[in-house]
Amino acid sequence: MIHRIILISIFALLIFARCGKETDKTYNTAITTQKEPPPPAHVTVEVIDGVQYVHNGEIPYSNVQLDSEMVIGDEKDGFYFGYPPSLIREDNKGDLYIDSGTGAVKSISKITRYGKFIKNIGSRGQGPGEFTVLKSMHILKDNRLWIFDNGQLRWQVYSPEGEYLFGNRVPFYGTIEVYNDILYGVRMEGFDVKETTIENFKSDFVYIIQKFDMQSHTIGYIGKKRKGFYSNPENFKGIKEDDSQFSNFWGATYSKIAIDNSGDVYMAYYFQNAIEVYKGDSLSIYIDRTMQVPEGVRIQNVSCCLDNKNNLYVLRMKPQSYEFWLEIFNQKGFLLHRIPIHGKLITAMYVGRDNKIYLADGLTYTITRYKAIIEPK
Repeated sequence: MIHRIILISIFALLIFARCGKETDKTYNTAITTQKEPPPPAHVTVEVIDGVQYVHNGEIPYSNVQLDSEMVIGDEKDGFYFGYPPSLIREDNKGDLYIDSGTGAVKSISKITRYGKFIKNIGSRGQGPGEFTVLKSMHILKDNRLWIFDNGQLRWQVYSPEGEYLFGNRVPFYGTIEVYNDILYGVRMEGFDVKETTIENFKSDFVYIIQKFDMQSHTIGYIGKKRKGFYSNPENFKGIKEDDSQFSNFWGATYSKIAIDNSGDVYMAYYFQNAIEVYKGDSLSIYIDRTMQVPEGVRIQNVSCCLDNKNNLYVLRMKPQSYEFWLEIFNQKGFLLHRIPIHGKLITAMYVGRDNKIYLADGLTYTITRYKAIIEPK
C-alpha cells in the first residue's frame, strides 16, 4: 500500500512539472514573438543600404498648447536684454546662460532658473574674455561655460563663476556643438566665403560634420562629402542676385546639430525638410517631411534640441510669412506633435534638463519658459 501511494505521488509530481514546463514554454514563445506596433498612419519607413528612411507626411496642428510659466527679461526683475536673445543654455544647477545679441553681443547674461539676474560674463572685443559674434554656446560636464566666436573663429572656456580660463582658434566657420570634450562642427566647403554670388553657391557646395579635440586638432569627419541644396539649378529658378531671398542663402551656414546622451548626432538642414541621425560616423536614420507649401515657399529649420528622453524638437518657419511651429519626433523619427506658435518672432529655442521649453522673442526681447506638458512616447 505504501509503495502504491509513493508511486502515485511521483506520477502526480511528474504531471505537474510537465504542465509547468508547457506553460512556461507557451508564455516565453508569446513574449519572443511580440511585434512592435506599426508606425502611425502618416509615417512610412523603408531601409536602403542599411539606412532607415522615415517619411513623415502632413499632420494637422496638435490640440496641445504651450503653457507659459515665466517670462525672462521683461524688466520686472530689474533687468532686460539689449538685443534679441540668440543662445540659451542651462547648467547642472539650473542657472541659465543667455547671449542677448546677434552680431552685436556685449556679454552673456547669467540668471537663476527663477529669472533673477546673477552677473554678466565677458564683453565685446577681440582679446581674452571678449567676443564679437557668438555662434555656439555649451555647458561642459564640470559646469564650465564653452562658447564659439564665429567672428574670430575662436572658442573660449569660462569657469562656473564666469572667469575666463583659456581659448583657442579653430580653422572653422559654422555651427559647433560639444560632447565629451569633442567639438562637432557643421561647415560648408567648396566656395570662398568672401565671394557671395549665386554661381559660387552653386559651384560645389557640401555639408560635412568635422570633429576637433579641445586643442582644435581635427580628429575625424562624420558623413560623406556631397553636393547639397545649392548645387541643384532647379532651386535657383527665378532668383536674382539682388533678390531679397538671396540673403537667406547665406543662412545655409546655420544648419543645426544636436547630440544625445549616447553621442548620436542629429543634423537639421536649414533649407531642407530633412534631419539626419548619425550613429558613430555613419548615417543611421534619415527623417524627412512631406509638406504642402505654395510654390516658391521654402521651409527653414530654425533650431533643433533634444530633451532628456532623446525626443527631437525642431523649430520650423515659413520665412515669407514668419509663421513658426514646433515639431516633436520620437527616437524612431516619427512625427508626434505639430504645435503652432503665434505672435512671436522666435530667435532662439532651448529644451532644459526638466524638458521645459524656452523660446526667445525678437519682438519683445524676452524669453518665455513653457511647462513640459508634452510627453512623447
